[in-house]
Amino acid sequence: MIAKKILNKSELTETDYISFILEASASSAKYGVIMEKEEKGYHITRGNIHAMIVAPFGSGKTSSFLDIENAVYAFDITFPGLIGTISPDGEVIESSLMKAGGKVLIIDEFQMLGIDVKNAMNSLLEYPHFYSRNLGYKIKTPVKHRGKYYSIEAKGNELRVFAKFSCIAGGTFVSRRNSVAKAWFSRFIPIRFIPSLDYYEKLSRGEKIIRIKPKIVEADFRFPTYLDFHKAYWETLKKLDAYKYFERNPEEAGYTVRLLQDIARLSCFIASLEDRVTVKKEDYELALRFLPSILSSYIYSNLNENDMFILNNMHIMKQSEIAEKLGVSTSYISQRVERLKSLGVIQ
Repeated sequence: MIAKKILNKSELTETDYISFILEASASSAKYGVIMEKEEKGYHITRGNIHAMIVAPFGSGKTSSFLDIENAVYAFDITFPGLIGTISPDGEVIESSLMKAGGKVLIIDEFQMLGIDVKNAMNSLLEYPHFYSRNLGYKIKTPVKHRGKYYSIEAKGNELRVFAKFSCIAGGTFVSRRNSVAKAWFSRFIPIRFIPSLDYYEKLSRGEKIIRIKPKIVEADFRFPTYLDFHKAYWETLKKLDAYKYFERNPEEAGYTVRLLQDIARLSCFIASLEDRVTVKKEDYELALRFLPSILSSYIYSNLNENDMFILNNMHIMKQSEIAEKLGVSTSYISQRVERLKSLGVIQ
């Protein structure tokens, strides 16, 4: 397993991190729930891991996706093509999700998704994985089309969809103009990948740099000492420089809870590599190694493409040169630099 080799390394490269997160996501397609033992019973949340990779064109993102076993590539990202629907005559429109139940769904160029699709995905990506909507017309007879990991039902004018799967989404830029889009993005572990020239050179020689070979496991996972793990998470988080970002931006601090859940899900994946469903402390500690990278990706996912260009070039270009390259004013670049400083992204 690629993931096991990565875990055994003392130092993790950026491509190691990407390979690990994508493999974890693909492997979690059949995960059930995580049962986290608290003082008064259990807290239950979804076990599936979803990953979103934002990378420039030509970085091998799409070709890596196409190599994933047990995956369904969503070529039609309209609502009927991705989610599924039913005609007035009761005909079920076969969708990507109908094929992807219990598998990993690949959505490339996610920035092209419409609000209606994102709204549906907001419900389906989370436990209990149900979505319902008004069709706008009544069907002639009730319809039930069911599988183990996917079902679509309609009665009268109501459509109900259930789907359990893992999702890997890829795109070249992030755009979050409304609350529906923001909620959709929050379901994923974000990866902001900026390849080096050396990476492109290796890619042009046909090297497979991002590697994904999922090990599919069907199971619910249990945390016997969740509160101890919770303490370890916060102790690790507060030691990181990036934690200052949330101190300066309390409106974004909700990501710390999302991050806590993502670390828990990654520890389930690590336990599954040893064919276990009970998460040990060592599994959780290994998952915490990925905390800085995930945290940086959360912060970077809030930056626009101009911000990323500034970050990548300010050490080799003057602000006036950056402004000329981007076709904007120097004052605009100065404003963005000050904002990056206030976020704690640059000193």
